[in-house]
Amino acid sequence: KRFDVPEKLLLAKRLAQCLQAALPSGVHLKALEIYQLLFETIGLESTAEDVAQYAAGLFPLYGYASTSLKAPLLSLFEGYFVPMKKNLVPVLDGFILALLPGLEDETSEFYERTLRVLDMTFAAVDDSVAFLSSLWRAILNAPTLRLPAANYLLLKFSREEEGFEGAPPGLQCIALAAALEDGNVLVLRSVLDLMCVGFQINGNRLSHFSA
Repeated sequence: KRFDVPEKLLLAKRLAQCLQAALPSGVHLKALEIYQLLFETIGLESTAEDVAQYAAGLFPLYGYASTSLKAPLLSLFEGYFVPMKKNLVPVLDGFILALLPGLEDETSEFYERTLRVLDMTFAAVDDSVAFLSSLWRAILNAPTLRLPAANYLLLKFSREEEGFEGAPPGLQCIALAAALEDGNVLVLRSVLDLMCVGFQINGNRLSHFSA
């Protein structure tokens, strides 16, 4: 049976306000509990229909979340967003940006889990062009997240994992160009490594640029 949420736009707005960075983590945690209860009540179909409204509050959270919040937030992503599959594509840029902060520190206890959620997302949306385009747009448009985005691509290319091709060559070019102008030495090193591994002169991937 379908459950319709009254004033759902207002509810989403108020929940997002409860996740503002200035508020204490206890408030954030209670808001996450309400999100979980809401998604469990309305079901996957209704959550997917209104995903943009709920994403506005949830997606920015990981970047400033306390350690105690990261596990329940990842659980929400795993349990209610990844299962949307292709319905996640309209907010895929934001979802990937939401996860990339979890890859900034490879020694973090949440690094492997975040990596797994990204891999699950790639498999779930079943659209390599959309997924990879979102990653390249992160490199292009989100300077603070260029390093984890480039490192994730580097990991996939270095393992020669199937399916990690297909982003528009023009997007890749302008993203690489923007990243090479970044003042962060770590970003430059990662992007150069990415170019060496993923865009070898005699490789198939580079041939797409001249096609």
